[in-house]
Amino acid sequence: MNQTELEKKFFIEYAKKLKMAKTNIPVLIPQAWIQWHSQSKKNLRAISSTHSDEIYRVDFVAFWNNKRYVILVDDISHYAIKQDSRWKADEETYAKRLKEDRKLRKENWQVFRVSNWELGDEDKIQKILEDLKDFIGF
Repeated sequence: MNQTELEKKFFIEYAKKLKMAKTNIPVLIPQAWIQWHSQSKKNLRAISSTHSDEIYRVDFVAFWNNKRYVILVDDISHYAIKQDSRWKADEETYAKRLKEDRKLRKENWQVFRVSNWELGDEDKIQKILEDLKDFIGF
């Protein structure tokens, strides 16, 4: 899988803390491509495609009680741009995330977004898992 180390850590903590192998909870499906078109990925990604921004990979999906959930783990590049060796907050980059969330919600996905910064702290991970459990409702 093409996951970051913090995404792997999040998945493992989810599975351990919530006893994914032994209890009735939603299974997280990592690295899911969300695509609702019959065209190939190559054709959809073509610059001339009207759907080029409608196919993308999300970090995790889950399905529970007839609802669809997207769990996104964002690093700094999701809201900033790198200039020289420093990151600078960028409204256009951040606006792309907001547009992505609106599109997912319009398609009836429930969106749960966390940052790499949060996942770097064990105490924060445990709180995030509790928040996710409440968000999904299991």
